[in-house]
Amino acid sequence: MTRLDKHMTENDFDDLCARINLIVQSGVESGKYNKNEKLICEFDDEFELEFENGQVKKWPKKYIPVRKLMWTENNCHQVYKDVVAELGGNDYEGNTFILKELSEAVLTGNRSKKESLRDYIGRAERGDTLFAKAVTYLSGVGLDQDRFVFECGDVKIELRQSNFEEFQSKASSYQEKFFQLREEFEGVRCQITVPIKKLDKSEEKTLEEEVRILKWVLSLMGTGSVCSTRSDFYREDFGFYHKSSSIEPRKIPRFYFCLQKAHLKFLEKFYKKIRQGVICAGFVDGELNPVQVAYERYRDALFYENSKKQISSAIMGLEALFSRRGPELSYSLRMRANILMKLIGKIDSREHLRWAYELRSEYAHGNVDSRRIKKKIIEISGDERSFSGEIVSLLRLSILGAVLLGFGNSPREAEIFQDELDDAMSLDHEAIKRLRSREGFENFFQLANIRG
Repeated sequence: MTRLDKHMTENDFDDLCARINLIVQSGVESGKYNKNEKLICEFDDEFELEFENGQVKKWPKKYIPVRKLMWTENNCHQVYKDVVAELGGNDYEGNTFILKELSEAVLTGNRSKKESLRDYIGRAERGDTLFAKAVTYLSGVGLDQDRFVFECGDVKIELRQSNFEEFQSKASSYQEKFFQLREEFEGVRCQITVPIKKLDKSEEKTLEEEVRILKWVLSLMGTGSVCSTRSDFYREDFGFYHKSSSIEPRKIPRFYFCLQKAHLKFLEKFYKKIRQGVICAGFVDGELNPVQVAYERYRDALFYENSKKQISSAIMGLEALFSRRGPELSYSLRMRANILMKLIGKIDSREHLRWAYELRSEYAHGNVDSRRIKKKIIEISGDERSFSGEIVSLLRLSILGAVLLGFGNSPREAEIFQDELDDAMSLDHEAIKRLRSREGFENFFQLANIRG
């Protein structure tokens, strides 16, 4: 009897494939298994999925919903039930997921899935390293090359541009709301792979946490509303193969950036360090501190549609980092933030912060249309949208500085951060030297000055 547990061999797997194939063939010939109609979007003949600066270069001029006969989830489930009944379900309780996946692969003719499952069985039989992986699709960020792979210790991360089939599947799911695809298309596929033995150590992060950490890191590398709506998790083991999913509320990105070569080089070299900085700042778990509060306000700003809300949320984040209780909060905020920006070669930001703070104050008290402030903002940045982007980016860089310089671990560290900036503000050369010689400053400077 073919076994489907930790004792299963590659020969057992091949035998099982052959037996399922006979069941499927018989069902198709008898008419028991029939393809069902499914709506698929097709595009004009000229359309090709191409990316420029990480975004879709040219959108289709038209899309045509076409009904095609395809194998559906219901078909696959029916085959699985028949296979269990034919082969004897009790003999396969060790790993019903393998049986489900293999039944689907045989019915749909998915050769790569069959090869992947056979490879897993072979590695399990030999006692080789087995893996867990997470797959998610990201929006709010683009990739300027087809594929990029880097490692952080035993954690392997692959980023690649979404392909035509993924674009078509997404377009088909929108049907009459195709216009939303422009806003929400997840142009980057991300896969995180971790050895099972590493994942099972109590001090290690879970795969779900690794996905969140990656999104946090990417959103700090550039001002982008980095998000995903679904993540799929796969776990191999010597006794089972498991798949699960997590769904997040759909969000519409309001800010976008592209991972350029300089970003990718930085990721490859310093991802481990910035990842550790995010963990130490308590993003995953830990004591609530000003950096976490600032990041929450940053995330809010990234998804607000209204620029006034974006600016107000960003100022609240900057307050968490740079203000203490007492008089002249606005003054201390803009002076501390400005000295940090000057240390990394940025232009004077005091006027930006002054008028952003005034807008936030007016907005908080119900004055949503101050012509005086709007006029000043246009003088500074040309329009409110550009001004908002500059303020949100300033908050991002401030959070990044606190994380990379090691000031994000506790409320006390935040106070030390402010004290150091106050000393630097008074042109205390020793204080400036202390900040610039602090571990992480060079990384902060390099990342803050990547263009794109």
